[in-house]
Amino acid sequence: MNILAVHLNHDSVLSLDLHGVLHNIELERIFGKRHYDVRHEKPDVHDLIAIVRNIHPTFDAGMVLHGADSYATQLFEGVGVKSIEAVDHHKAHAAAAFYESPFDRSLIVSYDGGGNDGTFRIFLASRETGIAAIDDGHRLNLGIPYRAIAHPIVEIRKPDDGKERSNAGKLMGLAAFGQVRPEWVEPVRDFFMTCSGKDTFSGMYLWVVGQLGMLGQRIGLPLSRNALSGADAFDLAATAQHVFERIFLDTVLPIAARYKLPICISGGCALNVMVNQQLADLIEWPVFVPPNPNDCGLAQGALLLRSRPVEPVTVTYTGPAIQDPEALPAAVARLGAVKTGTKEIAELLHAGNVIAVMRGRSEHGPRALGHRSILADPSVPGMKDRLNNHVKFRETFRPYAPVVRVADVHRYFDNARNDMSYMSFNPTVSLAWREKLAAATHVDGTARVQTIASTQNPWLYDVLTEFERLSGFGALVNTSFNSKGRPIVTSVAEAVDLLLTTDLDYLVIEDWLFRKPADEQRPRSPST
Repeated sequence: MNILAVHLNHDSVLSLDLHGVLHNIELERIFGKRHYDVRHEKPDVHDLIAIVRNIHPTFDAGMVLHGADSYATQLFEGVGVKSIEAVDHHKAHAAAAFYESPFDRSLIVSYDGGGNDGTFRIFLASRETGIAAIDDGHRLNLGIPYRAIAHPIVEIRKPDDGKERSNAGKLMGLAAFGQVRPEWVEPVRDFFMTCSGKDTFSGMYLWVVGQLGMLGQRIGLPLSRNALSGADAFDLAATAQHVFERIFLDTVLPIAARYKLPICISGGCALNVMVNQQLADLIEWPVFVPPNPNDCGLAQGALLLRSRPVEPVTVTYTGPAIQDPEALPAAVARLGAVKTGTKEIAELLHAGNVIAVMRGRSEHGPRALGHRSILADPSVPGMKDRLNNHVKFRETFRPYAPVVRVADVHRYFDNARNDMSYMSFNPTVSLAWREKLAAATHVDGTARVQTIASTQNPWLYDVLTEFERLSGFGALVNTSFNSKGRPIVTSVAEAVDLLLTTDLDYLVIEDWLFRKPADEQRPRSPST
């Protein structure tokens, strides 16, 4: 049976199950706008139908998050769907986490800024019996107030659309630069609880931002948009992160102790690697976070909720293939690209070059895991600043992730779990390796690590092996192949454009190696 599932709010996605073959089309990568929202942007429904039919012309059934409106109904009718099933928000999050996990039974925590079935839900899951809620709908909302804390902080760049959906990840990175102010903990906790006990509603984020004035009065700081900078801003970020962690752990740890089961974490707040690591450190049972825990994974979760697979499902590289493969031969000829292999890539990385990679189908989820990545040697002095200032063009405080082979993770990190495949935890970098992993070690000594096995991505695994042969250590910076608020690349045209307009040295598309032309060399940071 062929099934189409759709999520048409922010982080819109079309997920296809073609007799067990999965495709996840995150529409931000097709339309070139981060956190793309179909219901807000209102693209021509025939364009969406064409995207789906380009993969398969007709479908037997459809699934939609929260219920079908006329827009979703037209999309389903365009691909022959006659039966439509509505799926609840957090149950879809829970299914995405559990059925992608290695567990037969699990406790699941799904939490974010809002959904039709709550904001903080607890489920019990079994591959035999399915997924069932064991709460009556927690009214705790950690997602919206955490994101809102970034609103007054100058150092966190914000879009002009008023939604500021990227704030949370930036706040998490900034928190490591500050100190928790004990006298601020209670006021910040009270601010977090302003959302609890309320149903989510249109404009809730702006309503919560409006409550910042009261928090500002209590802690003696101006908290209007971009009013706060420096040490006070950093300490506010650190205090907010501390409060977020305490509320989460105080809620989840007693439940974990009662059930004594592995735990899956999902929802947008599952991208908070700091609290994930704390939970993993504090309990004896394994913790799993899928690669697609935020809303881009909802449609895939709906499909898994229906199919209830008995074996773990891997969705890592189920995104779109290169969108314009017909453009590759012309790009090869124009820029003089040559065939390459993992040994040559490792040699170029060891020489200090920054290399972007676009191979195979793209990752599903917000993290680039080797198919749409930018790779670099973390030991090169000034590499983090070079990437931030001349490749990614983003805030200088934001950290980078290292990728290592799974067998090496305990060599480089003090409190790592064996499988950390999706950059979902931040173990401490061992003191002996901080110099070599400098560009991938955050100011607090942690790193949002990705582990890789030879079966997951043989190409990247071989690059790491060759790089270790040359350098004596097997770790690389791995960051998403995008720039300046743009979605992860999905076309030859986008990839070549970033090679020519940023401080990338090389570009790999499939097995072709592109070098920046001499007349396109970009100025580098003085530290490099």
